[in-house]
Parts: sequence; structure tokens; C-alpha cells
Amino acid sequence: MVEDGGYVFRGVPYTMAPVGERRWRISTPHRNISECWAGTYAAHNASTPCWQFYSDGRYDGAEDCLTVDVYTPVVAYEKALPVVVLVRGETFNGGMQGDLVPSVGLARRRNVVFVVVNYRLNVMGFLALRELSQGSPGVSGVSGNYGMGDVITALQWVQMNIQHFGGNFNSVTLLGHMAGATLVTALTSTLKVKDLTAPVRGRPIEYRTRRLFHRAWIASGSGVFVNESLYVSETLNTIIRERAGCSNLPCLMRQTPEILLEAVPPTWPRFFYDLPPEEGDKVRHSWLTIDGHILTQEPTDAWADDRFRHDVPLVFGTTTHAEYRGWTNQAKRFDPFVNTTDKMHNLVHSHLDSLSVDLATEAIQKYMPYTNGGKEVLWPQYYSMVTDLRTLCPLAELARKAATSFASPVYFYVAEQGRATLVGNVTDPFADVMAIIGMYNASGAAEERFRDNIQDLFYGFVYEGTLENNERYPRGLYHVGERVDVLSGYPKCKLWLDSLAYPRYARMD
Repeated sequence: MVEDGGYVFRGVPYTMAPVGERRWRISTPHRNISECWAGTYAAHNASTPCWQFYSDGRYDGAEDCLTVDVYTPVVAYEKALPVVVLVRGETFNGGMQGDLVPSVGLARRRNVVFVVVNYRLNVMGFLALRELSQGSPGVSGVSGNYGMGDVITALQWVQMNIQHFGGNFNSVTLLGHMAGATLVTALTSTLKVKDLTAPVRGRPIEYRTRRLFHRAWIASGSGVFVNESLYVSETLNTIIRERAGCSNLPCLMRQTPEILLEAVPPTWPRFFYDLPPEEGDKVRHSWLTIDGHILTQEPTDAWADDRFRHDVPLVFGTTTHAEYRGWTNQAKRFDPFVNTTDKMHNLVHSHLDSLSVDLATEAIQKYMPYTNGGKEVLWPQYYSMVTDLRTLCPLAELARKAATSFASPVYFYVAEQGRATLVGNVTDPFADVMAIIGMYNASGAAEERFRDNIQDLFYGFVYEGTLENNERYPRGLYHVGERVDVLSGYPKCKLWLDSLAYPRYARMD
């Protein structure tokens, strides 16, 4: 389909539909011509979203959803362009992923090919269960992580097909956002994204140069991984089988997606965080599991092993208010009458005193010290505090751990360009990625400079595998706003990383 000077191919299947007996089976690339469609495929319709929850409690979707959308400036073989694979997902339960759609006009201006991946979510994409491990016709003795397997299969599709859309399969950059970023982090720790040669006698296993991706940009992902073993996940997830009214696998296979989503405990889907402790912190559920097939250990452990570490250039980063979720029920917690320094200090103490009164006092001093009194807009500082505790600082610590293991460069950035919201000027968790893919509607010169700056950083990374000035983390940190500054660090993180809040209260997808 011709659009904005380029071409868009929507809803292209990259594997067999996970329906019928293929429900809860690890996806694989098409291996036989009989698995493909006959004739000409009409790739001009909007992609069907996978089953997912939304922050307002709704859910919808389809099981036949494993498709990619391709946005390319040109369909030609003469000069293959770098490929950017967007892995979206507000949470592993669902969310606003469909709102992130690349601009084909930007693809033309930046000379790249965008690929957007649909993958299975929540109970349809990550259910580990003993009955599935024992009875699934897929990988024997394994269940869970189907959504992660979907992304791997989509990357295999890119390797086999993207040259027909003008893309270079030897230059693939993953752009992960939120839960998608968490998946991208996990992908740097699995053998499934490497092609292995046959073992040579007397030599270690060697890797081919052709890998499934060559760079990764990780935006607002989880900073901690506390994934359970397969056995523990199977045990914890038994409640879903019971709530679905089933005692065996055939019953689960017959149930509708609606019944299965209703069977997910209502405390598991979580779309926003506040300062801890809060009720949702009592139940911390991670859909990812150490299944022994795709994930054999947590990423930070796998990075220490050359066999598992996918050693490619990495950029970690987030925005200054990544935990602001004004479109969710978080908005109901906004109290416009908390509009003085004293009132905001009381709010912070009401949360953090149970961890440490000293922690609450020091946090107040760093984020919202006393001024001359009177009414103030302090909610942006409050959400900056929540962001640093839950996302930014844990992610920075994860980047530091990566930097100690990877030979390839590792970078970190913080994006800051406030826009007016219900609570004041904030940089929400979509601002950086929306700017990168051409969805950021800049209003005024300052926002235009922010958009251009982060685009220049990103597309320079896509082409070169480095950031401007090559200031690797933790030696340097990129602060991206109206201009790009390289800072020596982010001092506020010491407060949280040295406290009882870390890693216990770090956001976990």
C-alpha cells in the first residue's frame, strides 16, 4: 500500500496462527509452502491485536494475531537499508501498544525499514502450567514464554524475508518499549537469537556472524528480573486453571479466550505504580519464566557466560516521568488540593516512612525542598520520584551490570521535555519512542529540538552502533532535551539503590 511517499505492508503472517492445537505452542517460522497462503496476500488491512487487557479493565483481541507490519521507503534490492524492529507493549498483560505506529514518511527521511511485531500476551502468551509442559505437542517438558518465542520467530522471518522489502538482514536494530524493552533485554541472554555452527572436535562452539539482531535500544523496560523457575511458575499458575473451571489440558484447550482472561487473578494486571508500599506490591507476578528452553537463567546471570550473552551494542534509557500514567486509574489519585510543599511532604512521608523515615526525609530534600511557601505545582517532582525509584534507577543499575559484561558499548540516556498534563509539565513514558518513530507532534521550537535530538541519537546508533561522542555508561549519561548533554551520572539514584526500596519495589513487567 502506497503511503506518504513509501510503502506499508500490514498484517503479514510470520508463522502459523496459534489456534486450535497450536494454542500455547512455541511458534516457528514457516517451513513448508503448504503453510503459506495461496495467491496474492492483501497486506493493506490493519493488524489484529493479540488478546490483551487494557488499563480500564476491558479486554479484546484475537488468537490469530501473529503478524508483522513493514514500513519501507522503497521496495528494491540495489541498496538494502538498515532495519528497525519495534517491539511494543505497555505491560505483558496488554495496554497501549497499538498506539505506537511508525511513520513511513520518517522511514523515507531516515532511510530505514521499520518492522512492527505482534506477539502473544498475558495468559495466551506466557502461561506456564504443568499440564501444558506434560501434554503440549510443542517442546517436550516446557511451557510458558510463548510471547518471547513469537518475537524470536518474527526476527527469523526478518532474516529470511526483509531483503524483499528493501531491508538489510545484516543490520537489524531492536527498539523495545516498556514490556517490549523487557523482552529485548531478555533476548540478549538466550541462545535462541544466535545461529550455532556444528561443534568442531577440540574447539568450543563457534557462532556464525549472521545473528538475529545487531543492536538494541531498550526504552523504559524493567530494571529487575525476578523470574521464577518453571516448576514454581507452573505451581503459581494453577490458580488460572482452577478459575477457568478446568482440571485437565483438554478442558483448557476448549475454553474461549474470554474465559481464560477472566481466569487471570485481578491483582495480576498492573498498569501503574506509586510510591511504595502499596497494595499491588504484595502480589508481584512476572509472566516471564526460566523455562530451560528459551530462558535458562536470569539475564544478568546469563550475561556473564559467553555462550548466552548476545554481545551487541546496547542503549538503555527512559524518561524523567516514565511512571506517569494519566490515562489510567492513576489519574484518580491526583489530588489538586495537595498543592503546597507541606502537603506534598506529608504525602511522601505517608508512603516511605514504613521503609525509613530518613529515606523519606532525604527524598524530600532532593526532589521538593522547602521554598518560600504558597501554592506550588509539585506533582511532576512527585512522579519523578516514583520514576527514579521504580524505573530509572533500577534500569541504570541494569545498564551498569551490562557494561561490566559486554565488550560492545553500553549507553544510558534520560529524556526530558515536559508537556502540559493534568498534573503539570511531565515527560511521559511514550515521549522518547514516539519522537523516534515520528509520532511526536512537536508544539514549539523546544519540542522540535527535543524530537530532532533524540532522533539524531537513535538513527546514528542504527547506522553506526554508537552514540555521538561515544560516552559509554557508567562513565557518561546522555541527557536529551532541547539539547544533548553528557553528564557524569545521575546522583539521585544512590538514594534509592542504597535503600530498602531496591530491588524490592522496582517495576517488574
